[in-house]
Amino acid sequence: MAESLSEDRRSAADDTPSEPAPIPSSLAPQRATRVQQPPEGDWLFEIKHDGYRLMSRISGGEVRLFNREGLDWTEQLPRQAAAIVALNLSECWLDGKLVQPDTDGVADYHALQQAFEAGHCAGLHYYLFDLPFHGGMDLRTLPLEQRRARLKKLLAGTRHAFVSVKTARCRP
Repeated sequence: MAESLSEDRRSAADDTPSEPAPIPSSLAPQRATRVQQPPEGDWLFEIKHDGYRLMSRISGGEVRLFNREGLDWTEQLPRQAAAIVALNLSECWLDGKLVQPDTDGVADYHALQQAFEAGHCAGLHYYLFDLPFHGGMDLRTLPLEQRRARLKKLLAGTRHAFVSVKTARCRP
């Protein structure tokens, strides 16, 4: 997904407050839009990890994990759910990708499918890359780079073997 970071848009976005909103019970993930060429100006890019899109809802001390179609996968992913609980986050939605890393750390989609089919999901890794809701605020009106900065700040100093923040790169 590419997001323009032009100077005008960047300064305007910095002034855009997030909007107060109760945490929704369900949330559809934003999806990348295929384009013929990158946008003008500065833009973000990231490595595509082959995996399953996974949304986490944290509310009332409970964590629920949902795939991109909204199916609850919490029971299939108890270790990943426990890792999210261990982060001690307040009311929020997290967005990311669930992957099966190979021995070199590269996402292996076929191995991910096999792990799910066999019920061996303990070693799957959850890359987080967005924070659409947090602390009673709808952050989706903010640019991705600001949401991601909030996510990194929120998770600063936390370490877990199954969860990490995925970074993006900026291209001028």
